[in-house]
Amino acid sequence: MGESVEFLAIGSMQTGTPELVVRWRDTPDGDVREWRGPLP
Repeated sequence: MGESVEFLAIGSMQTGTPELVVRWRDTPDGDVREWRGPLP
């Protein structure tokens, strides 16, 4: 919690709408959770 990661997204017209996918676990052995959202 409270961490961040800087990234650079480079898309192309051939790949369609770029999407950001974030996956995490609340605990080391917990279920993998996922959030998806379009990049502007």
